[in-house]
Amino acid sequence: MLHLRRLLPQVILDDFDAVGVPRSAGTLWRQETTEYWLQQALVHQVEARDTMICGGAVLGEVLACASALKINGISACLLDCADVVRIDRLRASGKRGAAQGMLNWAAWRQ
Repeated sequence: MLHLRRLLPQVILDDFDAVGVPRSAGTLWRQETTEYWLQQALVHQVEARDTMICGGAVLGEVLACASALKINGISACLLDCADVVRIDRLRASGKRGAAQGMLNWAAWRQ
């Protein structure tokens, strides 16, 4: 995200998981967290600032949030990588057991 911050200094940039991810995180947690980030974007919108949230939000869930209708504009972009890169990143982060789940999640998102 450092590179994005340098490229887009005028944009409020956050990581979706910055609020903390509980062990039991699932669909409900993701949807509630999505609403939280949209509410943050509304605060920034009043200040005439754009917001970019990087992470695991699902576009359909973003659009289904109550706050979505109040946002002046919503855009989405899926940045993807090859499975082998994803596995290497998981191993480097120490999340060895998460590989298959992450591959399944990535395939569903694509």
